[in-house]
Amino acid sequence: MDVASFRLRHVPDAVQHALAALRERGARAWIVGGAVRDELLGMVPDDFDVATDAVPERIAAALPTADTTLAHF
Repeated sequence: MDVASFRLRHVPDAVQHALAALRERGARAWIVGGAVRDELLGMVPDDFDVATDAVPERIAAALPTADTTLAHF
């Protein structure tokens, strides 16, 4: 499998919005973890983790209404 062409098929709109908002502000952002594993196994993910190189202030600016209660910076 060519990793560069791998695309997740079941990404909710809210997750796509979060990725786009971070990237529009110059950050890199990826879906990681169980969602990737589930897709590779042919399952529909029910949980999405996002990794980014953005500092907390940039994340807050990109996603002002996000609940960061459980966020790990």
